[in-house]
Amino acid sequence: MYNGPLPYVFEDRTGQLYGSDFDDMYDRLFYRVARDPQRTATMVYDMGRRANRHRDSLPFHQRPIAILDFKPDQSMGSICYASNGSVAVPINRYLRRTSIFGGSLSRKFTGSDGREYRWSHRSIQGQEWTVS
Repeated sequence: MYNGPLPYVFEDRTGQLYGSDFDDMYDRLFYRVARDPQRTATMVYDMGRRANRHRDSLPFHQRPIAILDFKPDQSMGSICYASNGSVAVPINRYLRRTSIFGGSLSRKFTGSDGREYRWSHRSIQGQEWTVS
């Protein structure tokens, strides 16, 4: 029997590649992933509440909690968290293979809370991507 906290399960509320809202099904976390068409940076915002038409129609003035800055050819660039003083780290140093022989569908990274997480593709039945 599992005695830990409930895992976060995010629902994509918009289905858009950029400008998408991801809301936890238990109403604990609400993120927006947005990209300015004029830039190569993708920003992640902590929205504080569930996505809805009213919230989405309001002016958007908020600092991102994370910025993924890609190169002009869309290859890996850098990532920075607002919580670490916005120090940019190259994505290839940040998102590392889980083993020497690990493929690109299994990676590990250090979150803004300092903990190490594993990101993997189809490692759990019924889930496309899993972070643990």
